Amino acid sequence: MNSRKLGAIWLCLVLVVLQTTGCEPFRKKFVRKKKEDQKERFIPVLDPIEYPAKVYSAEDEYKRSYSLWKVWSSDLVKSLEENESDKKQKYNLAQSLKALEGLKTNVNDEHKIKFDGLISQLNELGSEYEKVVNMRSVYQMKSRIEKMMRQVRNELNPKIMIDKYAP
Repeated sequence: MNSRKLGAIWLCLVLVVLQTTGCEPFRKKFVRKKKEDQKERFIPVLDPIEYPAKVYSAEDEYKRSYSLWKVWSSDLVKSLEENESDKKQKYNLAQSLKALEGLKTNVNDEHKIKFDGLISQLNELGSEYEKVVNMRSVYQMKSRIEKMMRQVRNELNPKIMIDKYAP
């Protein structure tokens, strides 16, 4: 039995030596080789192409600003109804004001007066947020915004303003 154990140990040692040496020398077996495809890789440099800025007509800009204004105003009404945070309400109010100013820039001078009145109304609503929460009338703020929305829909709709865009 002793010779069997000794034979098994010798067999294991021979297998380990044969496994580790193989066809290549032992030290070369564990050296990392560089990848062949990264040795000489050519990347061509292309000339950049500059595209001209896309020009939109005043009518297209007005329609875009009008749709943004409708979304932000309805979000403002929704945030007032659901009693969301002041930060959210102020953000919706600021975005609505920004869209309304975008509308103003795309009409001719005689119609900008209407937008000045609407912008001042939105600024007055913004000053309501300086008051304490309990002193504000959410119902009154909501009704003022809805009244303004009706006015814009009835008087400043893009379909009505077709011939009144800025040149």
